[in-house]
Amino acid sequence: MLIVQYILLFIIVLFIIKTAKSLVRKKIHFADFLLWLIFWAVVSSVIIWPQITQQLAELIGVGRGADLVVYLGMLGLYFFFYNILVKVKQLEEKITTLGREIAIRDGKDLTEDKKQEIN
Repeated sequence: MLIVQYILLFIIVLFIIKTAKSLVRKKIHFADFLLWLIFWAVVSSVIIWPQITQQLAELIGVGRGADLVVYLGMLGLYFFFYNILVKVKQLEEKITTLGREIAIRDGKDLTEDKKQEIN
């Protein structure tokens, strides 16, 4: 193995440790932890055996293994950004609903306070 492979594997181990700490601190769910673990296992496999990407590329009909990695990376990023966009939209809707509920609740409280001041 090349030195760069050892360095990349070391970095992946650090990411796995960080993810495990997030799980222990309950910042992520167990299902999320498993997904990340599978992802890092696949990345580690590709680092250790880079010929896997070439074989998959030939099987799919892509010219080179590096091209396949780039295409899959782009698809992954699009999927990630789409999910983030959906979550932001959901949060915006929740904030709007909460704002309306608070305004209605506080509006009723204000009218009751003014009635008491008049009496």
